[in-house]
Amino acid sequence: SSSSTCLSFQGGALIVFDVDYVVLVDEAGDPGITRLSAFDESGGSNWFCLSCVILRGNRAEALLQDLEGVRRAIKSYQSKRIHYRNLAPYKKLHVTSFLGRAPVRIISVISHKLNMHRYRNHRAEAVSLSRGWFYWWMMRLMLERVSKFISMQCRSDNISRPKCEILISKRGGMNYHELKNYLAKLWIQGKGRNLFLNKGNIDWEYFDIDWCRVVKDDDFPILQLSDIAASSFYEAVDSTSDNFDATEGACNLMSRLCRDNEALPNNFGFKLMPDTIKASQISHNHIRFFEKMGRSII
Repeated sequence: SSSSTCLSFQGGALIVFDVDYVVLVDEAGDPGITRLSAFDESGGSNWFCLSCVILRGNRAEALLQDLEGVRRAIKSYQSKRIHYRNLAPYKKLHVTSFLGRAPVRIISVISHKLNMHRYRNHRAEAVSLSRGWFYWWMMRLMLERVSKFISMQCRSDNISRPKCEILISKRGGMNYHELKNYLAKLWIQGKGRNLFLNKGNIDWEYFDIDWCRVVKDDDFPILQLSDIAASSFYEAVDSTSDNFDATEGACNLMSRLCRDNEALPNNFGFKLMPDTIKASQISHNHIRFFEKMGRSII
């Protein structure tokens, strides 16, 4: 298999990992479901988005250099990093156009949380102290698709035992040990064929718990790629205006979304939860956007 680089800068030193694929994970919105802004002005976001960018490891260095060129092109001089949500609209289109042409694949798992309002899953709550069960459920949906894509890619690349790095951007309350404990429980349940929710499962032949790392963005500047992906999809769904189309940035990434055997990315590279969303709950821009992704709205 091909060697590769995943870049980190810690104390000024360059750290290189020899892997076949790199998976960069970030989130936008908040995973809380107890208080939502739809019901409480001071509540959390009505949407939550978990996105990842998958690349061949041997392309990481070149992509990081290209990303620095993009930062200079949009004149982001006040920060050494691109923070998508802080960009002017035309700069957002510039960076998403770059990512939409890059040699990467993207998976976005998005939840409209209104149907989850105040719902509790006591079984899952027992797993996590720092983050709610809902977050871990979203992570599972993401990793099921990551493992499936890696299995497909390995067959294409003729790699029998892949090596990967899954870098998860550290957010408030994220606990690496809880992540590993949660994945270990899924592995045990999957092997015993007694998953609590069994619509899907991680392909454990192409996924290893030890691949996962929770890291700080400042140490891994290449995580800017997953920030662009997560934030652009979140912006596309979180906007409530029909007068302003906030979906353009995410639409620029459509060609990079993973496909299964379908022409459109719905349910694989683009996973929208719940399975049924009423048109009355969302804007016309949302409906058009979801239909572009292959998701019909009733």
